[in-house]
Amino acid sequence: MLTKIIKQSVWFLLMLILASCVKNDKVPKSIVVFGDSLSDQGNIFSIVNHVTDLKNIHMSTPPSSHDGHAFSNKLLAVEYLAQHYGLKLSPAWRYKKSSADINTIEGYSNIFASSALNNDFQKEKKTSQDYKDVSFLIKTILDNIHSPTLAGNNYAVSNATIASDYSGLVDRLFNHLSLPYQIKKYTTDNKKDIKDTLFVIMIGGNDIINIVRSSAKNKKQKISNLMPIMVDSIQRLQEFGAKKILVIGTPNVGETPVFHNTPLEKNNR
Repeated sequence: MLTKIIKQSVWFLLMLILASCVKNDKVPKSIVVFGDSLSDQGNIFSIVNHVTDLKNIHMSTPPSSHDGHAFSNKLLAVEYLAQHYGLKLSPAWRYKKSSADINTIEGYSNIFASSALNNDFQKEKKTSQDYKDVSFLIKTILDNIHSPTLAGNNYAVSNATIASDYSGLVDRLFNHLSLPYQIKKYTTDNKKDIKDTLFVIMIGGNDIINIVRSSAKNKKQKISNLMPIMVDSIQRLQEFGAKKILVIGTPNVGETPVFHNTPLEKNNR
């Protein structure tokens, strides 16, 4: 465990050292983040805020920062980076409230919560009423959260992925919160000062987890297929005018709790 902490600390110190070496005339004036739970300041909780059975979920073990709405007990790495440059960073996703939508979501919330927390529900038949209800609920959520907003500059969403083609029922929600969709929302929000903005991309761990845990036979190929999506995402930012892009490597998912006491964890020892 100590070795893992040292490795992570050294990585983060190197990131700050590199950041401090940037000349003053190249210091970013703003920051934008794309990613997953490692960078999410609370976006996922804003997105499911009106799903009654999920909105009160918060991180408590270990004690979490951000009122329990972040998967960390301290500041996130991207927050330390923003602090280093004296820049503000806040969640970008907002659910556009309307009484009709909220009533709709509350009516299906227990079904959605069950499907989100139960892997077996991912295999529910498309013809079942529960499948249709959850699909309708997901569509309602997506129709509202993708509305343009000027609030926030952190687009990272917990459980987000690079790819957008995972087949589980609840994956249909997160497929539309993947890296390409995060960037699409940013460009739709039409933020300014693109050339002076530092874009941070830290994502990919959930893709590897999904692929490794799947029954797919060509797992190595599926992981390799993530790279063109990442390259395309970077190119889209460049076409939009981005000059400063920081891509952070995917963490070793074999050290995560989901693989505790599995061969993948043992192979990392």
